[in-house]
Amino acid sequence: MQIIQKYLIAFFILFGFNTTDLKAQNSDGCRYLAVIDYIRTNISFNKDIKAFFKISTKKQEFVEFAIYDTVSFIGIGGLEERLKEKKFIPDTEINSRKYYEDKYFNSYHSSFLKKMNWSNDSKIYLSFSRPTDNYLLAELTDLNPYLNRGRKSGHGMIVFFKFNSDGLVEDILYAGFVYN
Repeated sequence: MQIIQKYLIAFFILFGFNTTDLKAQNSDGCRYLAVIDYIRTNISFNKDIKAFFKISTKKQEFVEFAIYDTVSFIGIGGLEERLKEKKFIPDTEINSRKYYEDKYFNSYHSSFLKKMNWSNDSKIYLSFSRPTDNYLLAELTDLNPYLNRGRKSGHGMIVFFKFNSDGLVEDILYAGFVYN
């Protein structure tokens, strides 16, 4: 737990956030921070990201990514079987169509995510869905969402993040896609 606290403190110092801004945010913001921290620090997951997007491993240990500040619905397509196996969400919600009908929401801009986006030369973009219960879906793509709103082409990785009772990432599932 102390290691995570050190990462968060360093994160706030590096990116100019003060803790009163964090306290003002809802639990969604804490979940987004936990996911960003997980992606930025999990070596195994970073190796898989680099392999999927064919990123050179010589430049840096961890994948650089830009954060898209629009929160949009992300479905569970491609993850259904593993979600059933792990029992991360109730079986009644696993069906992609039912999931869509129950969980769909209109996209919206997040001022919190806008503050989180730092300038870098990354060609990988991280998009979030709205947290639901004890999980959150995110998508990593090599397609700039600011330029290609609504149209998908290129590579994409949907990631299901399961949180524990402390709000930390407990487990993940992910699937890669090639959009045409």
